[in-house]
Amino acid sequence: MEPETLSRTALVAAMIRAIHDKHHSPKIFEDPFAEQLLNDGDREFCESLMLNIFKEHNPSVDIDAMERDVALANIVSMGLTSACALSRARYAEDKLQELIYKGIKQYIILGAGFDTYGLRTAIEPKDFKVFEVDHPATQTAKKSRIIAAGLEIPPCVQFVPCDFTKDQVDESLSTNEEFSRQVRSFFSWLGVTYYLSRTTILEVLHAIRRVCSCGSSIVLDFIEEDAFDPDKVSERAKPIAAIIASLGEPLLTGLSPTTLDTDLSECGFRLRELLSPVEIQARYFGSRADGMYAAEHIHFAWLTAD
Repeated sequence: MEPETLSRTALVAAMIRAIHDKHHSPKIFEDPFAEQLLNDGDREFCESLMLNIFKEHNPSVDIDAMERDVALANIVSMGLTSACALSRARYAEDKLQELIYKGIKQYIILGAGFDTYGLRTAIEPKDFKVFEVDHPATQTAKKSRIIAAGLEIPPCVQFVPCDFTKDQVDESLSTNEEFSRQVRSFFSWLGVTYYLSRTTILEVLHAIRRVCSCGSSIVLDFIEEDAFDPDKVSERAKPIAAIIASLGEPLLTGLSPTTLDTDLSECGFRLRELLSPVEIQARYFGSRADGMYAAEHIHFAWLTAD
């Protein structure tokens, strides 16, 4: 296993996408490359973690009596984290595809982790560029897995090293000669805000606004403040904070859906769409029969730089 700076949550998110792509139907999000980016050590780590957590919090279910693949498929179907990881990726890429037809030329994935969009994007316009912005340790691990899988990094993909707690996104992007401030861009910032302080979240948004042109967009997800209140947090969400903290990436910040518009306006953005858990449920999970449903306390937002 790589150094401690490698994001364990990035590995788990890739494992969730791999299991979902292989075992579930209908699919919320299709990702045939996720499995290929996981090595034996990654799979062992993720499977052990997922099984142990499930058994601890669902003692009435005899998960050990199931075949391993069946057990993992059931764990993903029932998991809050799984539902969040899959639906936010679908929301972001649906919005991206819509905006590509309206002239977006750059896709910047903040906290890219083991995202595989770059490996799946052969049909995009030839002048379309993808910038993966993430911690250098995670990027190094990802590149090694791409090579080990016999895959090639497409020429449209650029890796931009950035530690969100220390570096400014605009400065990191500006060091890449392929990136243009004049071109309308689409940013996705998924599964990251939870782990940052409120100050850092707002600093990142200010930095994005400094580096993007008018007409650019961002999709992000966030956890609401109620998730940190023992009297308001849902039963399914109660163990999540401790589980994630055990991976070395504790939850730090919740945002308020009622004041988000004001916060974004101060950073130079306009809130265009805000999906609540109820709306996410209706859009992505309403017709499912496998028990998977939207994550409580998680919201998706689409904002524009005007």
